[in-house]
Amino acid sequence: MKLRIGTLNDTRFVKVSSLKEAKIKWLKFISDNNFGASQVLGGDVFDEDEQIIAIFSYNGRCWKPSNIGNEYYQYLPDMDNEIYLN
Repeated sequence: MKLRIGTLNDTRFVKVSSLKEAKIKWLKFISDNNFGASQVLGGDVFDEDEQIIAIFSYNGRCWKPSNIGNEYYQYLPDMDNEIYLN
């Protein structure tokens, strides 16, 4: 799996082994860079087949992807389908 993190000017992927690890890396990226919600891009988690399996919001909540995207996200989070991490 891999997690997309970045800004509009610099986006990269970080290898992760689980959604829990992805959440930790996502929140650390935001915290380490002192970013506000409008400054980050990413939070999408891709499986080995390059399919988006989850999307993290700024606050670390995890969502299933919807079937709607925009110019920055292939799929937006489906706010009716949260993924709860133990």
